[in-house]
Amino acid sequence: YATTTGGIWRVAGVCDYYSKYEYGWHIAPTCTGADAIASVQLAIAEAERLAGGTPLVEQLADPATGTIRRIKLVTDNGGAFKGHAFAAFIASRPELLHIRTRRRSPGQNGVRERAFGSLKYEHLYRIEIETLPDLYREAEAYRQVFNHTRPHEALGLYRPIEVHRNPTLKPQPNLQPKNLEPGS
Repeated sequence: YATTTGGIWRVAGVCDYYSKYEYGWHIAPTCTGADAIASVQLAIAEAERLAGGTPLVEQLADPATGTIRRIKLVTDNGGAFKGHAFAAFIASRPELLHIRTRRRSPGQNGVRERAFGSLKYEHLYRIEIETLPDLYREAEAYRQVFNHTRPHEALGLYRPIEVHRNPTLKPQPNLQPKNLEPGS
């Protein structure tokens, strides 16, 4: 994303495949392993905040056996995700399993791509953003709307936070055209 007073910024983030919950965005001028790590750390911190401060690894541990149910972290094949720094970070986190999509196959990570598209086309491209602090503020404001206010058709018009907080909820996409009455 380019701000009006200069600077091209890369946005990295993590979203939940099932609930579509957006865990936050790391914004930087680079796209390095350190940036990828920062975006995952941001997501872990948000997951722990949502769970009342419980460490993520504890949230995923079976109380009876201690076995950790690993989160599949799906990324593209960018250099940030293929380097030693990111691999070492993942290896240090027993609750994470890193999976990379095939080369040049953005559709394999469609939830992530769609969330970035929503950020850009529903919000950022509609306003002039002058500086990096403005970009941070606007991205976070949109994340709050995306997660807490905006119903999602893919979730049966639930909001991501509702699906995230209620794992028994089985959202079904709203397939009914909006301009028709039921039964017509």
